[in-house]
Amino acid sequence: LWPEVDENQGWKRLKVTMYFLRRQLRAAGIHEDVVETAGKAYLLRREAVWGDTEIFEKLVAEGGAHQRRQRWGEALNCYQEAQRLYRGDYLEEDIQADWCTAERERLFEIYLELLTRMAECHTRVGRFAEAVRVCRDALICDPVRESFHRALMEYLVRLGNAEQAMAQYHDCRRLLARELDVEPMPETQRLYQEINEKFRRAAAE
Repeated sequence: LWPEVDENQGWKRLKVTMYFLRRQLRAAGIHEDVVETAGKAYLLRREAVWGDTEIFEKLVAEGGAHQRRQRWGEALNCYQEAQRLYRGDYLEEDIQADWCTAERERLFEIYLELLTRMAECHTRVGRFAEAVRVCRDALICDPVRESFHRALMEYLVRLGNAEQAMAQYHDCRRLLARELDVEPMPETQRLYQEINEKFRRAAAE
């Protein structure tokens, strides 16, 4: 923690830091002793606290188990509770710190997978408008994730909004060109062509 000082000074700083931490925990209403001393070590009593990242991952896993059993409502309850726990990037106050980058990206990917599953569950119970909303939320987090653009296009078609679905494709194409200087993936282009052809046939009838 303090590589610039010797061991004795380091221990003194650690004791002061732990004293401050305990005071802050008590001020926050946590009266149980969360940090205990064991010789020259300080231990976090895991049974006395719960971590939001741990509960977040547990809820996503439980939602996945319900989803595999086609329990759409139970799955959605787990996913929605997990979504409420995810309040932004992991340790976003240390956004430039390399040591937490891998964990931040891992949790972000779990969150995006959570949104994918939520949208799928909504469609299973016929809530296509909710699925559209979830995809739009996901694209706020990751605007160039094509899988969400494709899902959004499909759900808009299911709602009877083929024109909006085609407009979404053009938004996706412009965004990818501006941010990454690439064209949409072949599967995205194929989906657009399918929607466009069906729309033209319906308009001609």
